[in-house]
Amino acid sequence: MITSGTEYDISSTNSTRTKKIHLHCYYLSQINQLINEINKLVPAEYQINYVSKDTKQDCEL
Repeated sequence: MITSGTEYDISSTNSTRTKKIHLHCYYLSQINQLINEINKLVPAEYQINYVSKDTKQDCEL
């Protein structure tokens, strides 16, 4: 599918299952919190830039 804007794929795996989330131009506060925690642990060049709650949420498909 061709889309406009930024897309995010987030995957988390533990010993028994994998959870995958795909976001397209969409702000979710729980994902923002997760990304902020990840960014605290990685060097600046590997940090993730996520949309903000003020980002326009009506991207076109």
